[in-house]
Amino acid sequence: MEASIKTVELAHLALAFIPVIAVLLVYYRWSLNYGNATYAVARMLVQLLTVGYCLAYLLSTDLPIVVLAVLLLMIVVSSWIALNTVLEYRRALLLKACLAIAIGGGVTLLIISQAVLKIEPWYAPQYMIPLGGWFSPMP
Repeated sequence: MEASIKTVELAHLALAFIPVIAVLLVYYRWSLNYGNATYAVARMLVQLLTVGYCLAYLLSTDLPIVVLAVLLLMIVVSSWIALNTVLEYRRALLLKACLAIAIGGGVTLLIISQAVLKIEPWYAPQYMIPLGGWFSPMP
């Protein structure tokens, strides 16, 4: 089976906004604050476009340093989130949480990517970034 990327024409993508427009019309018709809903839809669209372009860059990069930086960011963010219930020593424990996630997730990522999947090159972003997200626990 050959992997391919499906492209969506803008006219077809616009069809996805039919439910959104329906909800906005209900808001307007019922005299609800449709301005906030419109703002939320616009903000969502900008966020999704931004994330989409970032992911398109990240998943097509040939620079191992970019992949490692993304994996490091994922470790730090997941460590910070894991420490959400800690109130007093959160910053002091951040390094230990990062090390724990990096060692546990890193060993698993190494085994899966190099021994099981045999990814070439070792830093292939289309594999390493999604797998890294899978092995970085996000509570």
